[in-house]
Amino acid sequence: MPQALLKQASLFEKQNDFEKAKTNYLRIIKDFKDSILIDNALYYLAQIYVNQLAQPEEAKKLYQEILFNHKDSIYAVEARKKFRALRGDALN
Repeated sequence: MPQALLKQASLFEKQNDFEKAKTNYLRIIKDFKDSILIDNALYYLAQIYVNQLAQPEEAKKLYQEILFNHKDSIYAVEARKKFRALRGDALN
């Protein structure tokens, strides 16, 4: 089920229907906490918050979730960079 939701969310993004994509990502995060795809949903939703919905504070929360609860995620390094940029840190 999480795989289908993730794929559908990706298709919604391609159609520029970010609200529907957001709904799918939130459903994965809420209903499938043990899924191996949760870090994908967190990261992709954070990207939508920053790039399409202009809600950087919501994105920061999701990046923090990746950093603290999904340290082994392939998105951890990128999430750290993006979190620091949103926070206003000077990046090298």
